[in-house]
Amino acid sequence: MSSCMLALASPTVPSRYDIKPLPGASDDDFVGCLLRASDASLVVASMEEQYSRARQYIEKHPQVFTDRQLRSLHRWMDMCDVLTDHNRDGLLSPEALATRSVFVVELTRTRPDWSSCTDRAIVDGSLPGPEDAIDTVRQMPSARHLSALKDSLDYHPESWLLLFIHMGGVQLLHSVLSVHATAALQLEGRAAAEANEALLVALQCLQCLCAKPAGVQAMLLCPNLTREVVSLLKQQEGTEAATSAPWNSIVQLAIMLYTMYFKSYAKMGIWGVGMANTRQLLPSKVSRSGTAAVSIQ
Repeated sequence: MSSCMLALASPTVPSRYDIKPLPGASDDDFVGCLLRASDASLVVASMEEQYSRARQYIEKHPQVFTDRQLRSLHRWMDMCDVLTDHNRDGLLSPEALATRSVFVVELTRTRPDWSSCTDRAIVDGSLPGPEDAIDTVRQMPSARHLSALKDSLDYHPESWLLLFIHMGGVQLLHSVLSVHATAALQLEGRAAAEANEALLVALQCLQCLCAKPAGVQAMLLCPNLTREVVSLLKQQEGTEAATSAPWNSIVQLAIMLYTMYFKSYAKMGIWGVGMANTRQLLPSKVSRSGTAAVSIQ
């Protein structure tokens, strides 16, 4: 009897990592973000980003269209190429903007899933927009969906990245990093391995941001992000996970962020407590290191 009671009282170690949706925005967050802008520039930027991505999709996947559909879409593309007038502020004319908008609508009518984030659409080569990528990761911040986000951050131009930043993408990655880092420390066995895998891909997403000036600025402005990445490094020191790939990624990314954080303070002439406190979080072997390779494989 006592042995049965002991078995019932023993904590159950989960065999799999149970990833849950992150709390966050409502379905109208994308529209709300555009409407909260002080002018129409963000709406125009969104339209331009969709237009650029639509052309990429057609050029990359012509085989998914019939000959008739492809001819029609190419006529729209030719019309967009003709209407390239800009005003004195460097903005496209209303006629050019309207034509590009109708082109995107025409592609969506022909191929509704061209920018979808569903697993099937991604396999078929869809090119999700930043709003869809953010929503997908928020609903299921798994290693697979984070890997798709990493590909988008790698592949898409600056216009995609800027919208991603405007819609809270960096803050979302910060939340994802916190969730997976906590799970990686608390879980065991296969569940811990799955949490570490998701943590690694989240770090790779952050490295993609570090490769672009706008991404670097957004990361440095995200409250506590640099300190949390460095803190993760300190927490893992001396553990079995310290020899794993996620550990190496944390080391590399922490040094990268710390160096950028240091430089941003130096440019402002600030050598304050915040900088010193952040350095104290670094493990001793990293604190003594002046340089490091920062490529996450």
